[in-house]
Amino acid sequence: MKKTGQYITIGTKLKSIRRHLKLTAIAMAREMKISKTCIYNFENGTVLPSSKYLIHLFDKYHVNMNYIIGKSNVMINEPDSNLHYYNFGKQEEEVKSLIHHMAKYPLCLLHILGSFIIYQAENSDRLTDNYAR
Repeated sequence: MKKTGQYITIGTKLKSIRRHLKLTAIAMAREMKISKTCIYNFENGTVLPSSKYLIHLFDKYHVNMNYIIGKSNVMINEPDSNLHYYNFGKQEEEVKSLIHHMAKYPLCLLHILGSFIIYQAENSDRLTDNYAR
């Protein structure tokens, strides 16, 4: 298989998500108000998807971002699931802005940061006990 770009794994996942949603690349492009070439570039691994595209998948279709980066086999979250779908309320715009700015960093760095945050959340009791000593 010929590797067309450096982000091939993410692109493959995006293509499988689009197909799962039963959308053509043209339909997705119209929905996003971008060219179908952009969709193909995302899916072929030529370029990383924009934060706007990822936020759209998350907001409209409840796509699990951990699926895209390879940390989960669950493609679509249940809309009412508290595990991966969050309502940030008043901070919604700040979170979207943060995601937009984070899109400028290499995905591997964001993956490491995400893993650290998950570890911290899962071990918060143990970490707090260690700091109290």
